[in-house]
Amino acid sequence: MTLKNYRHFGAFLILITLGFSHVRGEQWNGITPLRSTRHDVQKLLGKENERGFYQLPHSKTRIFYGAGDSASKTCWGRADIDLVVSISVDVEESINIRDKKIDLKQFKKTVDSSHPSESLYTDWDKGIAYSVHEETGEIYTVYYYPTRGDCSWLLARKNRG
Repeated sequence: MTLKNYRHFGAFLILITLGFSHVRGEQWNGITPLRSTRHDVQKLLGKENERGFYQLPHSKTRIFYGAGDSASKTCWGRADIDLVVSISVDVEESINIRDKKIDLKQFKKTVDSSHPSESLYTDWDKGIAYSVHEETGEIYTVYYYPTRGDCSWLLARKNRG
């Protein structure tokens, strides 16, 4: 499993264990996890390529959908199969985290021991994470997730039937 996949799935394992009030997460190009559908995505971006991502002018983007498993206890698993659960945007032009004026003190920092020069900064309350090269500040990937509140809302709604 690659570092990016490890971070992506590891982040959701943490997310499913937390529950807070319902708050709408960050959106990317009009697409919001747990709000937007496959139809919304295709209307905005068309169909993904044969590798399962969208090649855009400055990024390679992957959209992940729910599993539609009504017995699942996870946000990812419980979401309908056509509901966006996360977005992964691989940045192909140099963007520095310092230039974005993001207060990283509000983010949880995770360092992968196999790649100590890369860190993942995650803000679960906003539903966003940045994969950053520590020395240069260059952003590699931006992840858009459901917020803690969004997942709690989805699980509670699904539990009511």
